[in-house]
Amino acid sequence: PEPEYNYEAYIEADVPQITPTELYNDGRISITADSAGTYYSDYAVSVYIQNDSDRNVWVDTREISVNGYMVSGGLNAQVPSGESKQAFLQLDSYALEEAGITRVAEIVFNLSIYDSETYEDIASIDLITLETDIADNFVQTVDDSGWQMHLDENLRMVYQGTTGFEYGGCDMQFYLENLSGEKLYVSTDLIQINGQE
Repeated sequence: PEPEYNYEAYIEADVPQITPTELYNDGRISITADSAGTYYSDYAVSVYIQNDSDRNVWVDTREISVNGYMVSGGLNAQVPSGESKQAFLQLDSYALEEAGITRVAEIVFNLSIYDSETYEDIASIDLITLETDIADNFVQTVDDSGWQMHLDENLRMVYQGTTGFEYGGCDMQFYLENLSGEKLYVSTDLIQINGQE
């Protein structure tokens, strides 16, 4: 579902800024990233969407990386025919912290536009890059310490530890490095704990 945006929660704060950038324009639908700030506690890019087509559309992002790390977050907006909307591409603050990212220098993502009634694809734009005003002189510190459990020509995988939660359960943290030059998907097929699935 589309989030209910609280526009008063967006502040053009003292964060790395972007240059206003047109992300997509086919003469009917245009999408522009116009500023950066905070949305609640998350770093966010303000995105203006104009829909002059005869279709109601959804615009969303998938597979976002920040400073070379894949992170959670994104943009999700529905724009009826003939209308415009201000939306936000949010970067989850917890995901940035987990990756050791304190300043945003580069955001890379893809953009999908599709009909909100038929779900027919209208456009898909891969590997859009937004650089902030600190990008030229910024070097992201990479923590790849831990037990290297897998290495081949495509993927390096390092186990970095387990974090338990107060009310049960835990997170296992891994560092994954794509060496293939192509897009990779990594997922679990089977999880066993003490021999039990």
